[in-house]
Amino acid sequence: LKKAEFYYTVGKHKGSVDAKYLYAALMIEADKDGRRDYLKQMEEAAEEGSVLAMTYLGDSIYDGKWGLPANKDRAYQWWRKAADKGEPAAMYFMSYGYQVGECFEKDYGLSLMYALSSSEYKFPRAFRSLGRAYENGRFVDKDLDAALKYYCKAVELGDFLSLCNIGGIYYWDKEDYEKAWDYYCQAEKAADEGKTKSGLPYRRLGLCYYYGKGVEMDERKAIEYWFKAVKRNH
Repeated sequence: LKKAEFYYTVGKHKGSVDAKYLYAALMIEADKDGRRDYLKQMEEAAEEGSVLAMTYLGDSIYDGKWGLPANKDRAYQWWRKAADKGEPAAMYFMSYGYQVGECFEKDYGLSLMYALSSSEYKFPRAFRSLGRAYENGRFVDKDLDAALKYYCKAVELGDFLSLCNIGGIYYWDKEDYEKAWDYYCQAEKAADEGKTKSGLPYRRLGLCYYYGKGVEMDERKAIEYWFKAVKRNH
């Protein structure tokens, strides 16, 4: 951490706006008393053109981190600016926003555009967005094989939540409950290991137990899994 602080300080001194943001992001965790100043530095870095600052400041505003009031509209304003400059994470966030209609009207065409742009940089979650488009036939023809291909690519790149999407296709579309159960168990393992923060894997396993799909029916275990999902704010 001391070496990181040193190099970011040097970067700031030499005029790097990314270094200015990264220094503030490092110090805001280590020096809680100085948070107001570090937040100001983050915003300055974003205003000065750091796409890193735009993207991750938006992420922080979206969730209300570091004492910031949660503000989704403002978060998307930063993400749009970063996406326009080619930042893959920001392009994914824009794809998600247009997909679910968060802060602006749903637009599956724009969602697909941003997902494709993000996927060019191999951003893992962008492939999940592409999978959803093909699974649901949104702006493209429905194609479950293409959806599975994109979901598998997302998992390969480290987006383990896409295991739930693969399981979902086997559960609802192919009615292969044993395969669905297997993918949900893989997703649960990833969640237990901290590779995904979502409670979705626990919800899906609870569903299997509740209806006896791919596993013997057990309502008590279903409820136990759903409580796990609730603890993760699902």
